[in-house]
Amino acid sequence: MEDNFSIREIVKATQGRLTGKIPDISSISPHQICTDTRNLQKGDLFVALVGKKFDGHQFVEESREKGACGAIVSEPIYPPGGDFFLVEVKDTLQALQELARYHQRRLSLPLIAVTGSNGKTTVKEMIWQILSQQYPVLKSEGNF
Repeated sequence: MEDNFSIREIVKATQGRLTGKIPDISSISPHQICTDTRNLQKGDLFVALVGKKFDGHQFVEESREKGACGAIVSEPIYPPGGDFFLVEVKDTLQALQELARYHQRRLSLPLIAVTGSNGKTTVKEMIWQILSQQYPVLKSEGNF
C-alpha cells in the first residue's frame, strides 16, 4: 500500500477545500507532512498550526520557497502561485489529527496510547521493549 497521501485523500480526510494552482492533482503526492519549516524538505506538505508563540500561517510562503508542494491552512491566503496548492480547513490542528486517523485506518495498524501525568516515557519504552521481541514495532522518538 502506498504510504503517501494523494491530494484527493488529503481533501477528503480533512474535509477541506482545495485552492491554488495545480496542473494535475493526480500527479502530486506529498512526501511527508511537516509542521515546522526548519525541518521541511522539498515535496513536503506544510501544515500551518497556530500556537501560543507562533502562527504557522506566517510561514506558508517560506514553505513554498523551500519546495513544499502545498499547505493546509485555516486562514484565507492569497494563492502563492506556481505548483503550490492550499487546502483550506476550519482548524489546522484538527485537520492534522484527521489525517493521522485516516492514515492509521487505511493501514489497519494496531495502536497503543499511553496517557497520564507521570511515567509515560518509561511505559512507552517498556511496551516497545516487550513487543519488539516478537513483532515489528514503531514508537515515537520524542516524549510527545
